[in-house]
Amino acid sequence: MSLINDIPKFKKLDRLIRHGVTGTPDDLAKKMNVSRATIFKLIARLKEDFEAPIYFDRNGLKDKKEAENAFNSLKMLSLQKK
Repeated sequence: MSLINDIPKFKKLDRLIRHGVTGTPDDLAKKMNVSRATIFKLIARLKEDFEAPIYFDRNGLKDKKEAENAFNSLKMLSLQKK
């Protein structure tokens, strides 16, 4: 996965998390038009590379601290690439 290519996916995932409408991994994959495996890869990337405090519970994907630090890092990276 390329960071530049995945920024739109990360942004959409962020929006769904913030609105609390992720649902199950299968639901989320359908909403994002990607495979279930891609969902887990995106989440792993956010957690590992950007230290995003997110996790799945029975009701869907949750953020522990709004995952702002991870997406602020993404914004900085996207601004630096321009």
